[in-house]
Amino acid sequence: MLAVVYGCMGLIFLPFFALAGMLGAFAQHAQPNQAAPAALVGGLLLGMGIFFPIIYAAMGFILGIVSAALYNLVARWIGGFEVEVE
Repeated sequence: MLAVVYGCMGLIFLPFFALAGMLGAFAQHAQPNQAAPAALVGGLLLGMGIFFPIIYAAMGFILGIVSAALYNLVARWIGGFEVEVE
């Protein structure tokens, strides 16, 4: 569940990376003395925009496992929560 939620949150950033990549591709005419070609930087930003939701979902999955393990460890020490409903 957490991987899906983080993946959807990563999709929010996709248009921003795509826009930055497209603007970077056109920036090579503005500054001709750059170290890296602007088209290469623009392509990298587009690639990052595509892979960012995948990486974000994977990290959400890993952090979900770690946080669940920490919760179970701490709950074992202090007893956790007990709820009684009538």
